[in-house]
Amino acid sequence: MSTEVALALVAASCLGSAGVAAGTTRLRPFAVLLALVALTLGAGAVAGLLGADTARGALLVVGYFAVAPVALTAYPRPAWRDPSTPLLALVGAGCGGAVLLVPSEDVAETAGLLLVLGVVGAGWWRVERSDGQERQLLLWAALVISLGTLVPALLVFATTGNGLAVASAVAGSVVPVALVAGGRRPESDVRSLVVPAVVTALTGCGYVAVLVTTWRLLDASGTDVNRGGQALVGFVLALAVTPVARRLRGVVDEVLFGHRTDPLAAAALATGAIGQAGDDPAAALAAVREALVLPGLALHVDGSVAARVGELDPARTLRLSIADDPPVTLEVALRPGDLRLSAPDDDVLRIVAPLLAQTVHARRLATELHASRGRVITAVEEERRRLRRDLHDGLGPRLSGMAFTTDAARNVLAGEDPSAAADLLADVRAYAVAAVEEVRGLVAGLRPPALDELGLAGALRQHAADVRRHDGHPLRVTVDAGDLGEVPAAAEVAAYRIAVEALTNVARHTRATAALVDLGREGDVLTLTVTDDDRTATDVGWRPGVGLTSMAQRAEALGGSLEARPTPVGGRVCARLPL
Repeated sequence: MSTEVALALVAASCLGSAGVAAGTTRLRPFAVLLALVALTLGAGAVAGLLGADTARGALLVVGYFAVAPVALTAYPRPAWRDPSTPLLALVGAGCGGAVLLVPSEDVAETAGLLLVLGVVGAGWWRVERSDGQERQLLLWAALVISLGTLVPALLVFATTGNGLAVASAVAGSVVPVALVAGGRRPESDVRSLVVPAVVTALTGCGYVAVLVTTWRLLDASGTDVNRGGQALVGFVLALAVTPVARRLRGVVDEVLFGHRTDPLAAAALATGAIGQAGDDPAAALAAVREALVLPGLALHVDGSVAARVGELDPARTLRLSIADDPPVTLEVALRPGDLRLSAPDDDVLRIVAPLLAQTVHARRLATELHASRGRVITAVEEERRRLRRDLHDGLGPRLSGMAFTTDAARNVLAGEDPSAAADLLADVRAYAVAAVEEVRGLVAGLRPPALDELGLAGALRQHAADVRRHDGHPLRVTVDAGDLGEVPAAAEVAAYRIAVEALTNVARHTRATAALVDLGREGDVLTLTVTDDDRTATDVGWRPGVGLTSMAQRAEALGGSLEARPTPVGGRVCARLPL
């Protein structure tokens, strides 16, 4: 492959990548500079084909030493105010000027080495000062450019002839495509690729260096080693590759990303972040992913996805069960090249798994509490509306009538008609009696007076004596109550209302002839069970109506629960009210 063909291939790749990058807003400045690189290299290739070697060399120097470094500073967004940008541009201009003024191979190699060091330094500076999505893209750029530089270097080391030209052309054409692809998918987690790539490169270079040095030492000592001996030396040195790579991975992890080498440190970091996240499963997963440098995590609750961060490849994921009620599983995406979780990662996940389950439980409780609070507020407002309506429509007119009648009685007395005045005063008394009864009704609606007079069991027995079935016959109700101790007013009212509503449902909607109300106490929980002897609705089931919904809301308002269903021996309503 000639140099002009290689330049044309790189220029075409840069131009096509610039066209794709122009469709992404944040990559448009980079696209413009990439197109300028393409035009410069393309013009150099044309000049070479026409035999204008001087123009060709000048265009290549401008493209590689001036335009390309500035284009890199615009990825993924322009960093014109960053101090590394003018320094890199100055280094590129100086190296390019030196190559133009002193056109020799040694000067070109030295200038190229200085430019590479300048790009590495500027890239490292920007990575250290950036975070979030921009840091991800800069790491991606560093990985792509490093691989694009390393492949030709390895071919120089291993081959002779046109291999370098081919590798340089291929690497140079792949780099812009990879940069644009990474910029259009900024959510990709490149950290899981950077560490294996760095570890592989360092391990491979170290292995080759030790192997070549060993052969050189054997040659220098005069030891005659044939190919079998060389293979044996290579095998012995290869035994150290795996443990060295494992230890090196921890070092690279710590240098690039911090605390992941120590499982306890990673677990402490993850648990601290989970504590700050509160009841947000997504934030908790993001903290764990950040600590372990994993491609992605997903939390499944009862078969549905509760939270998800990063990317999950179905072919490279593991499912870990972390809770049974409700079923909670953690889906973990493995890093490229890994077949299973490492022991430190597994230890960290076992430490944080209960916290993740607790986060899910806290979110569920918060949701239920919010819904329950809304129902309580609605019930309070409805009760206020009822009281306002009763006072306005009932008690108000009666009191107004008493006032008018009193005025009329006074007028009649002034006219000396005692019999008419006596009739009016009788009406006043009737109005007063009706108003008192209405006030008593309102008071009873707030809290049944029988609770204060007879207690919970006595109030229920008093009410049970008047319960009649839909056919007019009395319903035999037995109230069985043990030692309830001191019951708070809220629980007492709730238990009374639930029992009364349950007995009303039995009388209206069933064919029962008897019912049992069982009151008990289990520690700090008041239990109420209402059963009847109607066996006809076993196969039909109960549909929640106003009564059942009201009973459930009263129980949930106190943090309790209610279960209502038919049984083979009759209907059963069971409420548990915390005290």
